[in-house]
Amino acid sequence: MSEVYLVTCTHRKKLEKSFAQDLYISPTFINSRKIAEKFGDKWFIVSAKYGLVHPDTELEHYDVPLSSFTESAKRKWANNVLQSLMGFIDKNDHVIFLGDDQYANYIIPLLHKKNISVSVPLFEKTADERKHWLNAYSGESVWLQDLNRFYGLLFSLNNDLGKIPSFEECRSELKLPQRGVYFIFEESEKRFISKLELRVVRVGTHAVSKDAKSTLWQRLKTHLGSTDGSGSHRASIFRLHVGMALMAQSKGKINVPTWGIGQTANQEIREAERELEQMVSEYIGKMKLLWLAIDDDPSATSDRSYIERNSIALLAGNNGFLDPPSEMWLGKFSPNPFVKKSGLWNVNYVNDSYDPQFLDVFKQYVEITNGLKKGNSESIAPNRWYKQKTYVMHYSQTKLWDD
Repeated sequence: MSEVYLVTCTHRKKLEKSFAQDLYISPTFINSRKIAEKFGDKWFIVSAKYGLVHPDTELEHYDVPLSSFTESAKRKWANNVLQSLMGFIDKNDHVIFLGDDQYANYIIPLLHKKNISVSVPLFEKTADERKHWLNAYSGESVWLQDLNRFYGLLFSLNNDLGKIPSFEECRSELKLPQRGVYFIFEESEKRFISKLELRVVRVGTHAVSKDAKSTLWQRLKTHLGSTDGSGSHRASIFRLHVGMALMAQSKGKINVPTWGIGQTANQEIREAERELEQMVSEYIGKMKLLWLAIDDDPSATSDRSYIERNSIALLAGNNGFLDPPSEMWLGKFSPNPFVKKSGLWNVNYVNDSYDPQFLDVFKQYVEITNGLKKGNSESIAPNRWYKQKTYVMHYSQTKLWDD
């Protein structure tokens, strides 16, 4: 399988005849080219005037925007690009499209019809988000380095199964710590560059209210549901979001109007919600998870809160995620804008800035979890970390969901 990058043309160009890879001089194109050359097996330019162009093709200066085309001309243009591209790729290749949303809107659906695997990491991003994403990967920014360090630490965690276990395996085969922070993965969700690495799709903890009694397994079991597939989305905001996304994805075929309404429900309402609750349990049950053992006292200022908040902020990025969700990720159907923006089944802290120091604290808890270092009840997070302005609650959750 090859990684094939498509980079769209830009308005800023040299005035003289040039090789296509040198003709476009905007920072957007230059950084996209760097990424394509660095990570791709091959790459091409998508030009409004010339269609699919090999980087070494010589082109004259031109000023022909796709926006000047009629609708029929755009569709014809896209079909010509696809026809040219199919001569250079195999059905198992993966296409990464870097560029203008308008170009993507016409080309990507055609690739889907051909069952070609596609990633569009810049799609629907703002200009600032695009700039930050391109700068991160073209120059290996500190943000990307921190993200890679985070995953390196996370995947160094040991567990009783010797692999990342599923929720179902955790039900009966693993001994979980009393308290901790959990990291959830989906088999279909991979990191952008490290295709063999799963990306985190949710971070969570428990017992962050004073005197809270819940254990890590009790929190996870609330998300997973019972062995018969039943569960309660009113006790788990994670289940709430998954159920909302399943309904949206079904385009009306699944309709549970009481979903998410109220914190309690009578037997009649619960019975009407049963089938969707079972679908949510089945979906979550296939997910995988890792955890950090952090046995500190229940508190909103606990080290567990510190790790949770910073992990979410790092993964989501206040300028958008670095590891984009797959095209078919269920979260893309979520009606909640924070889920879509962050690429996570989280809504709190997704717009925050992370504290780089948290990775040093994270490393210590990995060592504690792996049995390489003795844990203690004293905090190792920076003093009064919660007073920093980076930590802002963006979406109200009930105490029940927080705890």
